[in-house]
Amino acid sequence: MKLTTPEKLILSMLAQLHLKLDIEPETAKLISSAIHTDNTWALTWELSGIPQDKREADPPEVKEVANYLDMWSFVEAAMKKLDAAAKKEVEDSCHGRTTFPGFDGNNESRHYSIANFLIKEMGRWTEFAKRDLNSHHATLDRAERMYKVFEPMRAKLELNTLSKAQLIAILGA
Repeated sequence: MKLTTPEKLILSMLAQLHLKLDIEPETAKLISSAIHTDNTWALTWELSGIPQDKREADPPEVKEVANYLDMWSFVEAAMKKLDAAAKKEVEDSCHGRTTFPGFDGNNESRHYSIANFLIKEMGRWTEFAKRDLNSHHATLDRAERMYKVFEPMRAKLELNTLSKAQLIAILGA
């Protein structure tokens, strides 16, 4: 959702009024936060009952972040199911990098902001909610390589879990 500066100001002021009057405070907080963090795309996701002239495409970074979070969710869930020997084999194959590292807050700030908003404001991918999502190093290149391996596997996942071989392929990309 693209908003002009005057529209952002009006919505922000209305959200503040709603908070002050305790009218739908969760929605008011979401609207205010989306405006102030430039994540207005989230309003379309969360407030789907609002009629729109036409559905605007989400910024490409939103789709990327959602795909990467989804992939890491599958990876971490599968890692938890492995026995100790298999887990060690996977960890050795990818130098121990088996958990979602987040995004670099300085150089991948848009992805970092989107991930924070999806997880902490919208309650999506809650398994990452208590983590510091700032990796302090670049992660996008690796995430893109991993996703290219993961994406064809996604549709064929049996019992919604990745095998040891699949994990090695994804994490080693």
